[in-house]
Amino acid sequence: MKRLSERPLQLRSSLKNMYDEFVEEKKLFSTNYHLFSFALVYGLMKSKYSEKNPTSDFVKINTISDQQIKDVIDIVYNLLDDGDNEEETWQKMLRIADGGMLELKEIYDKNKNFRIPHLVFESNSVWQEKVKDLKNVNL
Repeated sequence: MKRLSERPLQLRSSLKNMYDEFVEEKKLFSTNYHLFSFALVYGLMKSKYSEKNPTSDFVKINTISDQQIKDVIDIVYNLLDDGDNEEETWQKMLRIADGGMLELKEIYDKNKNFRIPHLVFESNSVWQEKVKDLKNVNL
Protein backbone atom coordinates (compact mmCIF):
# COMPACT_ATOMS: atom_id res chain seq x y z
CA MET A 1 0.00 0.00 0.00
CA LYS A 2 1.30 3.44 -0.92
CA ARG A 3 1.68 5.77 2.06
CA LEU A 4 0.63 9.13 0.67
CA SER A 5 0.40 10.41 4.25
CA GLU A 6 4.19 10.42 4.52
CA ARG A 7 4.49 13.05 1.78
CA PRO A 8 4.33 16.83 2.37
CA LEU A 9 1.10 17.31 0.41
CA GLN A 10 -1.29 20.05 1.53
CA LEU A 11 -4.81 19.39 2.69
CA ARG A 12 -6.80 22.12 0.98
CA SER A 13 -10.33 23.04 0.04
CA SER A 14 -12.34 25.54 -1.96
CA LEU A 15 -14.80 25.64 0.96
CA LYS A 16 -12.80 27.25 3.78
CA ASN A 17 -15.87 29.11 5.04
CA MET A 18 -17.70 25.80 5.57
CA TYR A 19 -14.71 24.32 7.40
CA ASP A 20 -14.59 27.42 9.62
CA GLU A 21 -18.31 27.06 10.33
CA PHE A 22 -18.18 23.34 11.22
CA VAL A 23 -14.87 23.38 13.12
CA GLU A 24 -14.43 26.86 14.62
CA GLU A 25 -18.00 28.11 15.07
CA LYS A 26 -20.17 25.03 15.62
CA LYS A 27 -17.42 22.76 17.02
CA LEU A 28 -18.80 19.72 15.16
CA PHE A 29 -15.24 18.48 14.47
CA SER A 30 -12.10 19.08 16.50
CA THR A 31 -9.85 19.89 13.52
CA ASN A 32 -10.05 20.65 9.83
CA TYR A 33 -8.33 17.37 9.04
CA HIS A 34 -10.94 15.37 10.99
CA LEU A 35 -13.65 17.07 8.94
CA PHE A 36 -11.63 16.60 5.74
CA SER A 37 -11.29 12.85 6.27
CA PHE A 38 -15.00 12.47 7.03
CA ALA A 39 -15.97 14.60 4.01
CA LEU A 40 -13.54 12.59 1.84
CA VAL A 41 -15.10 9.26 2.77
CA TYR A 42 -18.63 10.68 2.56
CA GLY A 43 -17.93 12.20 -0.85
CA LEU A 44 -16.44 8.93 -2.08
CA MET A 45 -19.41 6.97 -0.81
CA LYS A 46 -21.95 9.35 -2.36
CA SER A 47 -19.93 9.84 -5.59
CA LYS A 48 -19.69 13.60 -5.01
CA TYR A 49 -17.10 15.74 -6.75
CA SER A 50 -16.55 19.49 -6.76
CA GLU A 51 -15.47 21.29 -9.92
CA LYS A 52 -13.95 24.17 -7.94
CA ASN A 53 -10.19 24.40 -7.59
CA PRO A 54 -9.21 23.83 -3.93
CA THR A 55 -6.99 26.76 -2.89
CA SER A 56 -7.22 27.19 0.91
CA ASP A 57 -4.46 25.22 2.64
CA PHE A 58 -4.99 23.60 6.05
CA VAL A 59 -2.01 21.45 6.95
CA LYS A 60 0.55 19.18 5.33
CA ILE A 61 -0.61 15.61 5.70
CA ASN A 62 2.78 14.36 6.86
CA THR A 63 2.48 16.63 9.95
CA ILE A 64 -0.85 15.18 11.10
CA SER A 65 -0.33 13.32 14.36
CA ASP A 66 -3.54 11.25 14.25
CA GLN A 67 -2.57 7.99 12.54
CA GLN A 68 -6.21 7.03 11.92
CA ILE A 69 -6.71 10.16 9.82
CA LYS A 70 -3.55 9.38 7.87
CA ASP A 71 -4.77 5.81 7.35
CA VAL A 72 -8.09 7.04 5.94
CA ILE A 73 -6.22 9.28 3.49
CA ASP A 74 -3.94 6.42 2.47
CA ILE A 75 -6.80 3.96 2.00
CA VAL A 76 -8.78 6.36 -0.19
CA TYR A 77 -5.66 7.20 -2.18
CA ASN A 78 -4.99 3.52 -2.84
CA LEU A 79 -8.60 2.95 -3.88
CA LEU A 80 -8.43 5.78 -6.41
CA ASP A 81 -4.84 5.37 -7.59
CA ASP A 82 -4.73 4.24 -11.20
CA GLY A 83 -0.96 3.79 -11.15
CA ASP A 84 -0.26 6.89 -13.19
CA ASN A 85 0.00 10.36 -11.70
CA GLU A 86 0.09 10.84 -7.92
CA GLU A 87 -0.71 14.57 -8.17
CA GLU A 88 -3.80 13.95 -10.32
CA THR A 89 -5.08 11.38 -7.85
CA TRP A 90 -4.42 13.78 -4.96
CA GLN A 91 -6.32 16.59 -6.74
CA LYS A 92 -9.21 14.19 -7.33
CA MET A 93 -9.25 13.36 -3.61
CA LEU A 94 -9.38 17.06 -2.70
CA ARG A 95 -12.35 17.57 -5.01
CA ILE A 96 -14.11 14.48 -3.65
CA ALA A 97 -13.66 15.84 -0.12
CA ASP A 98 -15.15 19.17 -1.24
CA GLY A 99 -18.05 17.28 -2.84
CA GLY A 100 -18.60 15.43 0.42
CA MET A 101 -18.40 18.71 2.32
CA LEU A 102 -21.09 20.26 0.12
CA GLU A 103 -23.32 17.25 0.79
CA LEU A 104 -22.72 17.48 4.56
CA LYS A 105 -23.50 21.21 4.50
CA GLU A 106 -26.76 20.52 2.68
CA ILE A 107 -27.74 17.94 5.31
CA TYR A 108 -26.82 20.33 8.10
CA ASP A 109 -28.75 23.25 6.58
CA LYS A 110 -31.83 21.08 6.08
CA ASN A 111 -31.83 19.51 9.56
CA LYS A 112 -29.92 22.17 11.54
CA ASN A 113 -27.67 19.36 12.76
CA PHE A 114 -26.35 15.99 11.80
CA ARG A 115 -25.32 12.99 13.79
CA ILE A 116 -22.27 11.23 12.49
CA PRO A 117 -23.34 7.77 13.75
CA HIS A 118 -26.66 8.19 11.91
CA LEU A 119 -24.85 9.15 8.68
CA VAL A 120 -22.56 6.15 9.04
CA PHE A 121 -25.49 3.80 9.72
CA GLU A 122 -27.37 5.12 6.67
CA SER A 123 -24.33 4.45 4.53
CA ASN A 124 -24.09 0.71 5.25
CA SER A 125 -26.30 -0.28 2.33
CA VAL A 126 -24.61 2.22 0.00
CA TRP A 127 -21.15 0.80 0.79
CA GLN A 128 -22.18 -2.71 -0.14
CA GLU A 129 -22.73 -1.55 -3.73
CA LYS A 130 -19.96 1.08 -3.78
CA VAL A 131 -17.25 -1.43 -2.85
CA LYS A 132 -17.90 -3.30 -6.09
CA ASP A 133 -17.06 -0.11 -8.03
CA LEU A 134 -13.89 0.59 -6.05
CA LYS A 135 -11.92 -2.55 -6.80
CA ASN A 136 -8.43 -1.36 -7.70
CA VAL A 137 -6.02 -3.62 -9.55
CA ASN A 138 -3.11 -1.99 -7.70
CA LEU A 139 -4.19 -3.33 -4.30
